[in-house]
Amino acid sequence: MTSPAPLSDAARPSALPNADQVLPSGHRLDGYELHGLIAASGSSLSYLATDLELGLAVVLMEYFPAALARRDGTGFVACVEDLHAAAYQSGLAAFVDEARMLARCQHGALVQVIRLWQARGTVYRAMPYRGGQTLLDLRRDMPGPPDEASLLALLDDLLGALDAFHRTGRTHGGIHPGNILLLGDDRPLLLGPDWAAATLALELGRHTESLAGFAPPEQQGTPPGTPQNPAFDLFALSEVVRFCISGEMPQSLPARRSGEPREVTAALIERCVASDVRQRYSLPLLHTLDAATSGRPHDRPAGVAQYRAWLLGGPPAERQAVKETVATTPANARPDDADAFLSPEFLAQLRRANTVPPPRESLPPVRPEGRDTVPQARRAPARQVAALAALGVLVALGAGLWQVKRIEAPTAGLPPFTDAAVSSAARSTDAKAEGDATAARHARIEADLRRAEELLARSAPAEADVDNPVDPLPEEPTAAGPASAPAQAAVASQPGSSAARRSAETPRSSCGKRSDFALYRCVQTQCAKPRWKAHSQCLALKASEAPR
Repeated sequence: MTSPAPLSDAARPSALPNADQVLPSGHRLDGYELHGLIAASGSSLSYLATDLELGLAVVLMEYFPAALARRDGTGFVACVEDLHAAAYQSGLAAFVDEARMLARCQHGALVQVIRLWQARGTVYRAMPYRGGQTLLDLRRDMPGPPDEASLLALLDDLLGALDAFHRTGRTHGGIHPGNILLLGDDRPLLLGPDWAAATLALELGRHTESLAGFAPPEQQGTPPGTPQNPAFDLFALSEVVRFCISGEMPQSLPARRSGEPREVTAALIERCVASDVRQRYSLPLLHTLDAATSGRPHDRPAGVAQYRAWLLGGPPAERQAVKETVATTPANARPDDADAFLSPEFLAQLRRANTVPPPRESLPPVRPEGRDTVPQARRAPARQVAALAALGVLVALGAGLWQVKRIEAPTAGLPPFTDAAVSSAARSTDAKAEGDATAARHARIEADLRRAEELLARSAPAEADVDNPVDPLPEEPTAAGPASAPAQAAVASQPGSSAARRSAETPRSSCGKRSDFALYRCVQTQCAKPRWKAHSQCLALKASEAPR
């Protein structure tokens, strides 16, 4: 839903309104009918409502700082104490400013404001309503971390939303897991920064708890909405990703200011996830998260474009370190697992390059001896030149296939550089030797392919245990149980038969292609249905969610 985070421990305001201060369900306000309170913050109340003219579900957000304001019998809102009147007005101005900024930004991953108006001594704004769950609550429910593909998809959408917001010349300043919704269509939605609550906190000398662990230390005390360094938002977004991986909240503000050594992301993963970092997350992602949350501001990315570039190749310091390592490593000193990053596409190329050559009968025949008038002494250099040219072709092929050293292109397909006057006995000897060499070469090729495939299998992410309810679920489910008769098996094996569809359907397959966040939520929903409660996938999910 496009509204503030639902009431939770991490984002609960210091003073909630009394029941008589909340607009009741069924109340009508300027063409909207309210259906109850759905969220609250230190500066506002959010109601689910219906636009009576368009018939659309919306969220109405009302500026109502419960610690300062009261609603009288007529519905008019005013500040209770004159001592706080200035703070109340500053918060109201920030509320309006934020709404106008959001209305200017058009991005699918950023909350949209469709109307802003003033009434009854306060200000209201309307936003489209869409169902969703906060990233904070969803990650706390998940038994394990999401994979890198899910994190990169999350980052891609949120970076686009931040880029749209930064183009207004302002910094969001309110990024934390309780302010990010995951919608039903598997996309994130960044909510408003709540500049009004931050302004009230500054005016009243209070502390905004929701930003304490995610914002950089230098952001504390900065007036919200003022032109700031976009690196502030990228710092907070990187801390959100670290939270998604580890499930732990970041360091407290006093710990950051005391200069306490900060745990790098790789160590955080090794401690919390207890798995090989290289198998789960790439080094560019880990190094980007470390650089963006560095205690030295000059090490952080300057903007969204630079952050995206770092996700592809890593920060500049890490790239230079890799170049220096490669430059100082001997060419023949390859680690044992150097082939561990071979891809299936490369293996396919390797097989095509080492296919059996065409039979010798299809090769161009040797020129007739009667037409060969070149003396023997002049033919020898020509054969050497042709041999060198063929060798050059082989070298180019080996370099194009990732410099694999043991690739040897078949030489049986090359024109034989033998004199036509060679005796039949010599030809039979050469043919036998060539056949033996070809057989040995094919044996080496097959050995190399088997080794490459074994290394590729070892380099793939290891299968998770029951701590992860999604990974154990098969990607392509198969029919369960033996067929009662051959005829039934034949019918069930037909792709279009209803029996095949029923047997192939599982809780996991019903969810289709989704990221880890949405997949976990979807499988939970499927397993709540009576038909799936006893399914093995649902039993594994239930076991993973059991308290330890």
